[in-house]
Amino acid sequence: MTNVHTCAALKNNKNEHAKAPWVAHHPLDYFRSHPLSTPKDLKEEIYRLKGAPVTYWVAWDARKMMAEIINGNHEESYMLCRELRTQVLAGNPDSIVKNNGFKGEHLNNIAWGAAKAFKESDHKRIMDVMDKDFKKAKDWLEKEPVQSWARCYIDKTSK
Repeated sequence: MTNVHTCAALKNNKNEHAKAPWVAHHPLDYFRSHPLSTPKDLKEEIYRLKGAPVTYWVAWDARKMMAEIINGNHEESYMLCRELRTQVLAGNPDSIVKNNGFKGEHLNNIAWGAAKAFKESDHKRIMDVMDKDFKKAKDWLEKEPVQSWARCYIDKTSK
């Protein structure tokens, strides 16, 4: 007498014992090659592989488990970020760029302020600040006609 079960599940026979941990390990190769598969796809694949119909929610839980098996646990990965940062800083002293003098955000705010100003007086005031802080940027902006980029100089009549 052999200990092998050869009976196939009947179509109307619901397998109540097929739980998500069992389901998660059988179509794992299928899920690796089809990572965007839905629980419905996994239900069909389990039925094709094992002849066992499973519910949508068992397939849903199995899909989450398979994603964690393949990609790892995100919570545990994020908990390591602080330690990884400490290790990088300890292993590479003085290799992180210091940007204390970087004025990129200041230039961005001034340029957008000049472009969005409603009044010509506000536009002129902001452009004077730009002339003082970023002479090259002001010269570059003045190469383009101001009517094409500054709100206060755009024609307000209907077209």
